[in-house]
Amino acid sequence: MENVKINFESLFELDRIEKSRQDLQKIDQGFYEEVEHYLREKERFLREQEGRGGLYTDRESSKTRTQIENTKRIIRNIYEKREKKIISLALIKSRTNMKGIDTSKMLPEELSFFNELVGLLDVYRKKVHDLLYQNGRAKETHLPDKEGIDGPAGEKEIRREGKPAEEGETSGEIPEASYNLEFIADVGKFLGPDLKAYGPFKEGEMATLPVNVAEMVISNGKAKKREEKEDN
Repeated sequence: MENVKINFESLFELDRIEKSRQDLQKIDQGFYEEVEHYLREKERFLREQEGRGGLYTDRESSKTRTQIENTKRIIRNIYEKREKKIISLALIKSRTNMKGIDTSKMLPEELSFFNELVGLLDVYRKKVHDLLYQNGRAKETHLPDKEGIDGPAGEKEIRREGKPAEEGETSGEIPEASYNLEFIADVGKFLGPDLKAYGPFKEGEMATLPVNVAEMVISNGKAKKREEKEDN
């Protein structure tokens, strides 16, 4: 929602859209400055109403006060929803080094937060990789990109359709919690949060992946859940 005049109705609509859609929504770069100005004007108007006195004015000032409180609640909701989406994108970036993550819809302060968070996650992830592979094994700490997987994880067979690899990987059953996905874009090999390799997947391909891996791919706009058809 760009070039929208900030008022209670437009904020309510932005909150609704941000809540109903998985991807980050486009808003004006000066959104928070405009919100701050709107609240200052509302609070100034409230002070003027309270200064007039009278029964009718008291009722009107009560309405204004309630609207200010509701506006602050909506702004907090918008902030927290966007914050959650940005954190999810930062996790995907750090875990997979996936190129092409769309940051164009982030506000300047949000982009700064995203980059700092990715940096912190990368530092932590490097320490974990070093710890896992310090006993005489390669200490390669590069994370996977869309073209392939580097380091020890890249030596594993890739999991496809949720089936365990035939060799080079510890076999096991698919976790009970999994999603059936349809890929809506090509995805290269990547490392999941369970440190197992997945992919590559082609657009239109179906796959069954653990919930945490599936949600990571869905949140990046690369796949969607397949709806289970009920038997007639």
